[in-house]
Amino acid sequence: MSHGDAGLTHRVRVLVEAPGGRVTASTTRTVTAPATDVRTASVVRLPVSDGGSVVRVELVGHDQTLHFRLGAPGSPTPQGTP
Repeated sequence: MSHGDAGLTHRVRVLVEAPGGRVTASTTRTVTAPATDVRTASVVRLPVSDGGSVVRVELVGHDQTLHFRLGAPGSPTPQGTP
């Protein structure tokens, strides 16, 4: 989200892709920033594939995205500390 966006709403889209790229679940929700520089949390629960899934998170209308892989047998071993 942007700095100085207190009270503004953002649409967040979450998609789950099965191996091969097929979207198996998705949702879009609206999140409102309560104040400037205050973190805003939103919990989304979607089913994932046992063979691994890619989760994509997008701010609708912006080029900001996040993606991560869950449960894939070929996933790299995590490095560092979270």
